[in-house]
Amino acid sequence: MEGGNASSTTTASTSTTDAERKRKDPPPSSPCQDTAVATADSEGSQNHRSNNDDTKSNAEHRPPSQSQPKIKSKKNLSLQPLTMEGERPQKKFYRQRAHCNPLSHNDSFSYPPHPGAMDWTLDHYPHYYSGRKTTIQPTILDVGCGFGGLTMALGRLYPSHPLVENTSDITTTNTTTTSTTTTTFILGLEIRAKVTEYVRLRILAARRAASSSPSSSSSSSSHHNVSVLRTNAQKFLPHFVRPRSLRKLFFCFPDPHFKRKNHARRILSERLLTEYAYLLKRRRQRRPPRLYDAHASNDDDNHYHYEDEDEEDGKLYAITDVWELHLWHVQKCQAHPLLECVAISNGDRETNEANAAQAAAAERDDPCIRAMLTETEEGQKVQRNQGSKYYVVFRRISLEEEEEQEEQWHADNFFPFQTDLQQPQRRREQQQHETPQPQKQEE
Repeated sequence: MEGGNASSTTTASTSTTDAERKRKDPPPSSPCQDTAVATADSEGSQNHRSNNDDTKSNAEHRPPSQSQPKIKSKKNLSLQPLTMEGERPQKKFYRQRAHCNPLSHNDSFSYPPHPGAMDWTLDHYPHYYSGRKTTIQPTILDVGCGFGGLTMALGRLYPSHPLVENTSDITTTNTTTTSTTTTTFILGLEIRAKVTEYVRLRILAARRAASSSPSSSSSSSSHHNVSVLRTNAQKFLPHFVRPRSLRKLFFCFPDPHFKRKNHARRILSERLLTEYAYLLKRRRQRRPPRLYDAHASNDDDNHYHYEDEDEEDGKLYAITDVWELHLWHVQKCQAHPLLECVAISNGDRETNEANAAQAAAAERDDPCIRAMLTETEEGQKVQRNQGSKYYVVFRRISLEEEEEQEEQWHADNFFPFQTDLQQPQRRREQQQHETPQPQKQEE
């Protein structure tokens, strides 16, 4: 009996141990059940979280139809351009810092050795490409064109025309032309890479829009004579432009460079104005007579005759919304002997009625001044902020006027306004010459 009781006791304790083990370790369940249990546990453990955490957890468990679109991988984005050629670019993708040091050597620019080595029809004006090198070159420059507001407006003011082809014979005076109108080629210059790409795509979009619509109004402003170039105008402009070939030169809202040590970076200075005067067209340029010229003679008075008598002198335009920079423009341009004032607008600070009348007449007669005031992005921003705009317009003096001034100008008085660092030294030298030196008394 004792043995039987012991065995029954052992069996009962074993069954009790198995029941406790089963109670502690439940049987394995299916994957779906495990997910349900895990979800229930996670929901139970998140009861103490805040409302923001609840919102975040709910957003994570939204159905696929309500979830946000998936972002493409960087590998796919790098293969797709931001703007296809022929489409209008979006400015938000091409913004870049406005200030740039033009005297820095960090950026490398390619430039031809001389203007004659540049073929503008290859990359800039392909509509006029004829399979051989032509004499096409830009005659209107927008230096620091920005996002191309004025450059595009000039393309509408000076529409493109068919290319003029002259076929002349040296022994005869007969000349045949395929068109009576000539095309004015416009070029925007910009030093920033992203902004230059934006203007290039904008010009291509305008050309594509003009070619898709066959109306006469759109074809006249097809912008085939408009282009943009990335370069540093303060260093390499004479490598692209021939001497005495520019009709108009624009400087719209340049960087003020307020600090005195950075004044050398300003786009208008004594040195650069001399360079611009060298590139601007001058009226009544003398040249020897050609062999087929019917009016040529051996007299000394008729040995030279004048060409381009109907052409105007080249003009320089500069506009800004900074009063101090405007005074700098007026001072430097008035001091230069090869430039003559056409109009000066002091905006709301004008006190001279004669200057105001002269500026009003210039705006009425010259559409480029109106475009410079209203078409540029900076000008529109100043207008929205109810600011003031100040501009100057100067022309290149003619050859006759230049010859009259040759004798009176030399190296010492070429620039009447010298720098402040040189003025005290010159003043001391003048005082030393003017004041009589005391004579030594003889013993």
